[in-house]
Amino acid sequence: LTARTARAGEERMKHPRERVHAIGSLRTFDQVLTFVDENLPGMTVIDLVACIWQLGQAPNKSTHDLFTHPSFLELARKLAKTVREHGLDSRSISNLMMAVARLKPAQPGIDALMMLCEEVLPSAVSRASPRDIASNAWALVRVNPSNPETLKLLAREATLKIRDFNELDLANLWWSFASLKFVDDALFSLMSQEVLINVHSFSAQNLSNVLWAVAKLETPHFGTFVERLGKVVASRISEFDSQALSNVGWSLGTFQVDDHATMSMIVKEAVRAARPWTPMQLATLCWAVAQVKLQDTSLHVAISKRLATGHQDFHPVSLSNVMWSAAVLKVDDPFLASALLSQTRRKLDSFKGRELGNIIWAFAETRAIDRATLVSWGREAMKTVDDFGPGTLPKLVSSFLAFGASGDELNAVTSRLRLRNFERLDNQDLGALARALATLRVDAPRVLDFIARIAIRRAHANELRDPKALADLAWSFATLRAKDEELLTALTGVAEHQPVASAFSLRELATFSWGLSALDALRPCAASLGVALGERLREIDVEETLRREEEETGALQVGGDRRPRRGGALGLGLGLAASLRDALAVVLELRLHGKLPRELRDAVQLRALQVGNAMDDCFGALSLLFKEDSEALVDRNFLDSAFVGPDTDADDGDPLDARVKPEISLHMQDRMVVLKPPGWEVYAEEGDDDDAPTPNAPSDLATFIQDRGGVLERPLNHDPRSRWGFVQRLDVPSSGLVGMAKTYAAYWDLKVQLASGDFEQEYVMLCHGWFPSSRASVGAHVDQVPGSATTVINNWGRLFTFDPWTLMQCMRAGEAFSLLGFRTTCPPGRDHSRISLAHIGFPVVQDSRFASCSTSESDGGWLPRLFLHRSRLIFKDALGLPCESTAALPKDLAEMLATTEARPNFFPLRSDADGDGAYQARGVVIAGLPRMRLAKRARRVRADVSAGEPSAGADAGADVSATARVQET
Repeated sequence: LTARTARAGEERMKHPRERVHAIGSLRTFDQVLTFVDENLPGMTVIDLVACIWQLGQAPNKSTHDLFTHPSFLELARKLAKTVREHGLDSRSISNLMMAVARLKPAQPGIDALMMLCEEVLPSAVSRASPRDIASNAWALVRVNPSNPETLKLLAREATLKIRDFNELDLANLWWSFASLKFVDDALFSLMSQEVLINVHSFSAQNLSNVLWAVAKLETPHFGTFVERLGKVVASRISEFDSQALSNVGWSLGTFQVDDHATMSMIVKEAVRAARPWTPMQLATLCWAVAQVKLQDTSLHVAISKRLATGHQDFHPVSLSNVMWSAAVLKVDDPFLASALLSQTRRKLDSFKGRELGNIIWAFAETRAIDRATLVSWGREAMKTVDDFGPGTLPKLVSSFLAFGASGDELNAVTSRLRLRNFERLDNQDLGALARALATLRVDAPRVLDFIARIAIRRAHANELRDPKALADLAWSFATLRAKDEELLTALTGVAEHQPVASAFSLRELATFSWGLSALDALRPCAASLGVALGERLREIDVEETLRREEEETGALQVGGDRRPRRGGALGLGLGLAASLRDALAVVLELRLHGKLPRELRDAVQLRALQVGNAMDDCFGALSLLFKEDSEALVDRNFLDSAFVGPDTDADDGDPLDARVKPEISLHMQDRMVVLKPPGWEVYAEEGDDDDAPTPNAPSDLATFIQDRGGVLERPLNHDPRSRWGFVQRLDVPSSGLVGMAKTYAAYWDLKVQLASGDFEQEYVMLCHGWFPSSRASVGAHVDQVPGSATTVINNWGRLFTFDPWTLMQCMRAGEAFSLLGFRTTCPPGRDHSRISLAHIGFPVVQDSRFASCSTSESDGGWLPRLFLHRSRLIFKDALGLPCESTAALPKDLAEMLATTEARPNFFPLRSDADGDGAYQARGVVIAGLPRMRLAKRARRVRADVSAGEPSAGADAGADVSATARVQET
């Protein structure tokens, strides 16, 4: 209709006041319809709308079928004809739409009148008041489905008149759009400004509605807005009822607002409320508390007490939320879990897929159900897999894995899954599902195939651009050794696009690089990942990060006596250290594939030095300010337990002389090299599964260094988070050189050298058998057992290779041995030479960890410790000049080696004339070797494969047999 027609219709809307009052007094359907029969010919459009309004207000509207009543049909026909001919004003349209909305649930056929309203709305909306716009939006909530064009029309008009909206209209309009899931960022931004300007005039109900609406739409950039409203709620919390507080908590939880003070106040109100909250409200608040990670279990305790009375009955959604929050917060309340489990059993058939998946995960996480129940419920949940919400399927799979379910059990439970079930997962859930399978190494090829197919399809459609999902997929398939060439091509193709690579965080870059590197697929996207690494490094603000951490940890208190908080300084630099470790992980993977540009390596070193120098300056300032109070820099409990000197009263008969102490092999201004004796530990860490220290053995190198420098002099060497300054480790039974730093700048400089291959290490070891000189390298797939530091050889592991060379072949008591040397640039944790040699049948002498039992027992009567010695370190100093430190073969190893006879054709020539025991092979100097007796003839050594330990034959070039390899493995 044209605007002229609309204005003409408004002129004809004059009606007698008495008729309006008469219609308003009608209360039932029969009264309204009788009035229509008597007065229909003379009724105006306003009268007709008023009759529809009264029908919507009638209490018995569900007992009549309006569309079979002649009077209503006549009313509807005349209303439609009058509206199309003369139009309606905005207020009448609003009233008609609200009346139709009230009739809609009981009278489905009323949609025709709503279509009539939407038809005439565009001509009248420009003259609509804010109240009319809000009322129209509210009416559309009741009509399903609503017309998107009508919503856009209302949003556009609301944007123009936003200044005229009062608090009630703003709250109602936002609530209506949220209920309809309609998003208009420009309008919502203006509405948020109006709310903040007039926030103190909002009633508690209106504030609650606004927070509920914002949370319902989950608009990410409204987190700050929710946080500010939360503080207003905290100041007026007594005005809010239980439903309003539940909505506020739900909004804070949805945006994970870190406002524990406000959430704690809401929890206190819920616990001590005079009028108990409903189970749904309590469950919603429990969910919100878990979302913001508030460690307050008082709400769960209150729920547990109410369940004990037997009067609280929870809906499946509420059961799921309460149990999920208890699992996240690790609430230790057996009665609560038992009561929720009892109600869950009774209502299992009423659970939807999402709720059942979440509560199964929660019960499994808290070990509240047994394995049989888990499998049974899992199969039940899979029947409703189409109802699963975001994240439900990954959580359900995680619960199976956490309970130790096997791959067969998981495959049986997930047998109902089809490709379409995985297609409903978003990219992050797809990656989380793959990570759940890889974490506990569950072999589920069918599920992995589904994940790979969906990831490939989305990558080709340019829909797989989420950095976390890419990192999880690469890491998971690498961990499971599932090398899908098509998937790898898709992942590297996505990462080759610089905008995608630049979106990675340092943590995601490290994870993604490791995954592709382990599957030998890093090269295609190495350049883009290197550029992304440079961008992340430039974003690190060293000074600002340290300043913020100083404030958070209380390392420097401003005001008062300016004394530091106890142990606060140990919290400095944690964020910077984590960023540098991730950056060095990327550098290592790029270097291993020959894709590390010198410019990138220099950029990483420059940033590492900046971080180190800043931390040195920070600790130096603290040392000067608080020299009398060393507790400011290190936990006194840690120092008291760490300062334990060597046991100088050890028994002389002990095979390891406890009086042997470490030596400083190379001492520089900011770094040094320590010679570790056998039996000493470099430093101990929780979860270590290395060779156990010898009974009555000396202390560790960390304590040895601490005894020679106060905490204020070298704070790095008292910092367990920086490994006490050590950049390397060495197995307890072995001996050799260990590099360490005295300043944070030197520590990170050496770490960069280790990752970039500028830190070289040389080893000498004696192994069983005559190692063939023709063998160029040794390799094995080395894997780490989840949850421990134990290493094993299996198909899951990552390939480790090194290139040993034979220094000497010798014999003793009819057994063959080989003295090997090798050089490596592998960083700590990547050197697996011992297990690799044992895997191919050449275990190191006295290797009780990887050799067979019979071999280890026979070695025990000959040598009391492992024959492995780190003989040389080559690195650079602070100026970039090369440095070298060498260590001769220890006396006990030399004496043991002197009891063997060397094979004439495989014995290195002595390089000196004085007989100081210095040998040279392939440019490597090995000092401390004894004068060897040469065997008169090449004997054929004993090769008792059936005894369980393989040995090489007399032929120097012969490799170990296949049978020997299998038995040794």
